Amino acid sequence: MSDSRTTIEEQPVLKLRVQENPCWNEKYDEIVAHANRVESQQYKDGDWRKKLFEDGYVVIKGAIPKEQAQKHGDGIRDILTSFGTKLDYNDKSTWKEENYPDQSHINTYMLHCIPHEKAVWDVRNDKNIKDVFAKLWGTDELLVSFDAINVTFPGSTKAGFWPHADQSPYREGLQCVQGLVSLSDAGPKDGGLVVYKKSNTLFEKFFEEKVDKNDTEKWRKLDYFSLNDEELKWFLDNGCEEVKIDCENGDLVLWDSRTIHFGREPDADSQTVRTVVYACYTPAAWATEKELKDKREAFWNYRNTTHWPHVNIWSDYAPLKPSGRVEVKGAFE
Repeated sequence: MSDSRTTIEEQPVLKLRVQENPCWNEKYDEIVAHANRVESQQYKDGDWRKKLFEDGYVVIKGAIPKEQAQKHGDGIRDILTSFGTKLDYNDKSTWKEENYPDQSHINTYMLHCIPHEKAVWDVRNDKNIKDVFAKLWGTDELLVSFDAINVTFPGSTKAGFWPHADQSPYREGLQCVQGLVSLSDAGPKDGGLVVYKKSNTLFEKFFEEKVDKNDTEKWRKLDYFSLNDEELKWFLDNGCEEVKIDCENGDLVLWDSRTIHFGREPDADSQTVRTVVYACYTPAAWATEKELKDKREAFWNYRNTTHWPHVNIWSDYAPLKPSGRVEVKGAFE
């Protein structure tokens, strides 16, 4: 019987990834094998994992019971009022940037130890959320990201239009599933996550056919790339569909890091203070000893990380004010 296996020499793209892959480490092959097993399983209709892998995203309705979600949301919103500014959720005249803690251009809060506030850890430690990721990966031995929160007030316009994916083309197949815990309602006018349905299934094809291998702005180690209009049109022309995701308080949104997505700002007449905690979990076995060491240091120094729990354990953001004084209530509790 002839050997039907395909050699590396017969697959130049795979050869490039194996021999020159800047994302490779001693755990890489284990990660690829584990994730491929998860993604290639035959899931029954109605199983949220089937929709996740087919469409690149899924909304798990009521992942957290309403009463518990309301408690979580109140705790997250209280973080912003703990800075001693004039911010008052009952007084719209105080909904001004001068009354908010330092935030990113996409409305996320990651400075001043906010990712390590007790209210944020209460969400990450919620068994309802952890159980979803344990079911996804087939293990309850998980690492969690030290990611940001998002509290977007009506009238916010600064994020703009920024379609992107959060995975390097050098990472083979499924490697990360991001999570958004919705702690408020977010309807059609309230802004929120926009995904391009099924773009995850075209991720490799896009890079292999559309992007020059010498384009180091796209072919790079960084787990992020933004798309211009022409590139986004390629995905739409190949069958992808733009979907604005509406959520209720307590919903959990998952999406493949290969899925094209962005956060849409609220319409001018929105009345909702959209409240979100980003939480992503991957198997602890995927992290190298160095990454675990870096993660422990980030934890003990109250630093945020990216949404990747097991790699990219770095932060450009100092957790404290220049004075060295902790500016957040409960940051060291």
